[in-house]
Amino acid sequence: MEMVEPLPETEISPWRTRGWFMGAIPPVFEGFGLEQWNDATTAIKLYDTHRLLVRSYQEAVHRLKELDDDRMDIYPDRQWPEATLDRRRHFRSAVLGQLATFLEQLRTHRRAIAEMGLTLPALAAEVEADLNNQHYHPGPYTDGR
Repeated sequence: MEMVEPLPETEISPWRTRGWFMGAIPPVFEGFGLEQWNDATTAIKLYDTHRLLVRSYQEAVHRLKELDDDRMDIYPDRQWPEATLDRRRHFRSAVLGQLATFLEQLRTHRRAIAEMGLTLPALAAEVEADLNNQHYHPGPYTDGR
């Protein structure tokens, strides 16, 4: 079997090396600590989850802005039919719920990252402002429109 040397004087199979580099398989070498490896893979997973939560939050903000700016308006310059307006209100309410959920999940993940003694990922200014506002209500109004 072909072997590779990912570290000096450490020969392992290419498959195991791949798994180690991806964080799926703990490495086996002198001085290796499984506890440290577990901490490192946990940190990677926290950072990746954080990235996905930020992206999901930003996508939901974009959907809300489109809705509020009437870019999704299929009735330009006309009164919305009541049934369509009700669906639009329901959709907006659902997006607001998503935003609140994403913010709470971000707060939770950022606490976990900080509790591990890791550096918090940088945030876009608008995401950080929303995250720090405990009474955040996305959009210019919250009347259910």
